Amino acid sequence: MKRRILSAITAIAMATTAMFGMTASASPVIVSDPNGNNSITNADSLYINRYLAGMISPSNLDAVDFDRNGIISAMDSYKVMQFLSSFTQYNVQPVVPQTSNINNNANYFVYNAQTGQSIPERNYMLFSAPLESNTTSTYGTGIIGGHDDRVVDWSKSGVVKILTSKGIGSGFVIGPHTIATAAHCVYSKNTDSAASSIKIRLFNADGTVAQEVNAVESHVPHKYVSDYYDDFPYDYAVLTVDENLSSYYQFDLGVALDSAISNEQSVTSTGFPAVVNGVTVNTSNINQMYSSTGCMIESAPENPRDETRQIYYSNDTTPGNSGGPIYITETYNGQTYKTVVAITTSSPYDSEDYNIGTRITTELLRFFKFNSNF
Repeated sequence: MKRRILSAITAIAMATTAMFGMTASASPVIVSDPNGNNSITNADSLYINRYLAGMISPSNLDAVDFDRNGIISAMDSYKVMQFLSSFTQYNVQPVVPQTSNINNNANYFVYNAQTGQSIPERNYMLFSAPLESNTTSTYGTGIIGGHDDRVVDWSKSGVVKILTSKGIGSGFVIGPHTIATAAHCVYSKNTDSAASSIKIRLFNADGTVAQEVNAVESHVPHKYVSDYYDDFPYDYAVLTVDENLSSYYQFDLGVALDSAISNEQSVTSTGFPAVVNGVTVNTSNINQMYSSTGCMIESAPENPRDETRQIYYSNDTTPGNSGGPIYITETYNGQTYKTVVAITTSSPYDSEDYNIGTRITTELLRFFKFNSNF
């Protein structure tokens, strides 16, 4: 038995090696991301095993199929582990949910196998497996028209880089002790837990680090935390700090009316994307702020999300940009004003025509102002 198991493992390893290819010069392998955190780790193997053990119900069942062969099996878990040991270059390809995830409470009756008589006291119910989100925060490339037009821009001192236990994001100063950002930058739906070790990095106009401060609290909408399938319209949050950030205050908050969207109002987005034109430009140690210009887009009919709470726009934004401001620029009496009308959040599943932001509404104005002191 042991010999057969070892032979099977060896065969799996060889097959996986052949499938993925181990040379550094090989093209990156296209894989799915089972647990939806935009990277491949041991946690993906564990996620697959937990699903196959009936412990969880993924929000995106198709993404659990690591090797993309249309079957979720123990092989997917094996291949994750072999994949990691090979140091193979990879590209995580977003997977559009297609397969219905049948997961309901179910009652079962028990019968005596010899007499055929019912045994009522042995009847039971199995509750549905707990839902666990593995839907990534962004799905498309985020690059509109296939060309990335973002440029380095250190002139927006009010835009901050957010570093957490779960990754890198962007935000912007809205009060002396308050930063606005996207909820998914500070709360993980994959693990149903808030990020820890949150730091806010602020910059000078020449790109040098001005200071780095620790966040004290993160405030996240209850509907974002509790709703697995309709959390996108509530993807916004606030971070508080002890330090006074008044000198970095640069943006006003405003509301874009439907008429501005219909007229395709010009907007700018600024943040700290992880990758630009295939080059890594932001890590915990590398800093680069980018801006992109575009316009609001009136509608995206194929997208089912709530347009009253979200806004579509044509700026290029990719992971790392999340939480950054989407703003208009106006000049009045020789003064320039920047007004944030949305927060960068996501890209659609199957379109490169637009990106999506959480729209500033009366509800958000109240939330932000309640947590600010200006």
